[in-house]
This record gives sequence, C-alpha cells and structure tokens, in this order.
Amino acid sequence: MKAETSTSYDIGVKHYLTSNWFMEASVFRNNFDNLIEIDLRQSQIEFARDIKVAVKFQNLLKARIQGVELTTGGHWWKNRLRLIATATFLHHENLITHQPLTYRPKLTAFVNPSVSLGRFEFQADFHYSSAPEAVKLFTYDERVPQKTWDFRLIYHYANYDFQFAINNAFDYYYTEIERNMAEIRNFTVSMTATF
Repeated sequence: MKAETSTSYDIGVKHYLTSNWFMEASVFRNNFDNLIEIDLRQSQIEFARDIKVAVKFQNLLKARIQGVELTTGGHWWKNRLRLIATATFLHHENLITHQPLTYRPKLTAFVNPSVSLGRFEFQADFHYSSAPEAVKLFTYDERVPQKTWDFRLIYHYANYDFQFAINNAFDYYYTEIERNMAEIRNFTVSMTATF
C-alpha cells in the first residue's frame, strides 16, 4: 500500500445581489495519485449461514474528481427568514480504466430554509444526492437517489437551546452502500447551553 497524494485547484467568486442576498460559484479539480479505495469483489463473498466479506484496501494508480459548486443564500424580513442552498456537480473518473469512481453521486444538493419568530426557530433541511454511477458489489441492484427532509423546532431561552428534530421525516428508503439501508425516520430531543 502506497501513500495517497493529491493536488487540488479551486477558484471561486462571490457576488452580493443585494445587501442581504449573495450568490457564489466555484470550480475545483482534485488529481489523485495512488488514491486509496476499498476493494470488494463478489467472488470474495461466501454465501453460507453468515455472509462474510473480505475487505481489502488498494491503490488506484490515478484518479480525478472535478466539478462546480453553486451556492446562494440570504436573509429577509428583519432576519426572521433565512435561506441557504447549494448544488455540487461532480465528474469523477479512474484515469486508467476511464470508469467512474464508486459510491459517488454526480449531483448533490442541500436547501436549508429557516424562520425565526420570537424565541422559536423552525428549520428544514432538504438533502439530495443522485444515485451513484458505480458500486463495488451488487451492480444489478436498483439504485435510487437520496431525497430526504429533516425538520427542527428550536426554543431559545437565555443561554439554552431546546431542540426537537425529525430526521428523514417522510421515511424515504435509500442506500448509501448497496443493501445497507440508510437512516430511517427518527426523532431526537436535545438541549445545549452556552456559557
């Protein structure tokens, strides 16, 4: 196993459309030598009473990840209403085989609107990731994008924040690694304090 090395390039611009609303764009490229990836092969799996998977790390000779990221955000109504949205478009490739890298989406997006009314704050997060182009094992399994909503209600009191959250609120089923279900709907309650 050789050490992974990379060279990164990134250039961006940020522009305010108004005093409280901005747009930002950046272009990036990451070149990798000896990129370390997990090597899983279907032939290494024994279908017996328990499934045993042999996991091995390997170096890819050369790989590249490049793309464009677009962001917009702002606040209105005396800062009670806020929004941030980001989209990232990726092109990733094993430069030896010219195949896409595994488990990486072509498009990821994030939208976070929030409303503040007095001590209460309501936040929503929408996450989107396109289905991965390539996987390691079950290449014929159907792949679906991630499309999930998280909601949070926060009560601010003095130095304390009390939060109730619903994660994956619409109980959308998807996998990040094939045949491994990602987070299903769940609820959290938390309290934080600042001193």
